Amino acid sequence: MVRFRIGILLLICLLMKPKLPIKLYLDIDGVLVTTKNSKTKNFSKPFIKFVTEKFDCYWLTTHCKGEASTAIKYLTKYFPMVYLNMLKKIKPTNWDTLKT
Repeated sequence: MVRFRIGILLLICLLMKPKLPIKLYLDIDGVLVTTKNSKTKNFSKPFIKFVTEKFDCYWLTTHCKGEASTAIKYLTKYFPMVYLNMLKKIKPTNWDTLKT
């Protein structure tokens, strides 16, 4: 299902050439990192590269709390520096509600 969603994002980017960048709200748990056994998902690294290049990204996670550095700090145990630098492009939000 997630790979299907990524395919849809790619299709949107290829077919639409919006004048303004498309905003993408990105969660960590269950999207970049598995919810069980906490490890990176197989597609996380290419996904990070793709979304940070093609979208205006914002954190949609309780790991952010208005400052992107807290989300990056959380992700340091999962990703090498090259991907953390890409993730630093994602803008902070102040999300405190669980999405379940």
